[in-house]
Amino acid sequence: MSLQINVTLLFLAFVTLLTSCYTYTPIEFRKVEKIKLDVEQQASGFDIRIFNPNSSGLKLRNAEAEFLLLDKSLGKAYLKNSMRISPSSENSIPFLLNLNYNNLPSLIPFGLKLLLGNSSGEINVVGSIKVRKFLWYKKINFELRQKIDKEVLKNLKF
Repeated sequence: MSLQINVTLLFLAFVTLLTSCYTYTPIEFRKVEKIKLDVEQQASGFDIRIFNPNSSGLKLRNAEAEFLLLDKSLGKAYLKNSMRISPSSENSIPFLLNLNYNNLPSLIPFGLKLLLGNSSGEINVVGSIKVRKFLWYKKINFELRQKIDKEVLKNLKF
């Protein structure tokens, strides 16, 4: 009888543990930062600032995204390395960008207009990321739109 009670309690504890692992609050994709377009060394990339509201850490894997500037694709991006995100924290996720050189020349006039204050535009990052929490994986699709302002241009590295 005692063994049956112990097994039942162990089973209930295990089910409770798995249920708490399964509850998941979606991570928040906040902004694009540290944009670097390096044509010569092919070291282009950017960071996406995210917030993990969960009470447990997550492991990020296999992210890929399309980086668009003024609705023109600047290339495909992917997660530099798998990384762990601490619970209830905000982090930067570094992405490497394979530049699409065909669309770069058409952006020069816009950059000049933006610097002079005569224009505005938008950065758009669309992609997906694979998240691991304990025993399960989940693929999360995301889209992040951000206005281009002088602060973004000032931090832009060529």
